[in-house]
Amino acid sequence: MKTESPDMMQIIKEFHDQMDKPGYRPLIRSASKFFDAPVVFTDDKYELVSLYPAKKIGDFVYDTLLETGGCRRRLLRPFTLHI
Repeated sequence: MKTESPDMMQIIKEFHDQMDKPGYRPLIRSASKFFDAPVVFTDDKYELVSLYPAKKIGDFVYDTLLETGGCRRRLLRPFTLHI
């Protein structure tokens, strides 16, 4: 993970440059690059819309989303108990 915060103006410019490209992948890739972290975009039922990188990263939830295209809420419950 990056230790310094990304420049918000750079993020805004990068996202603006990617907005007109088809699909979500260009925006997801940009977010991953700026925050030096994997990014997952799901719908309200935790069905995968897009993610980056499109490879296993050794995280159970992320890798499950990649393999199956979705996560059962039961799988996510332990991560949301504090909400």
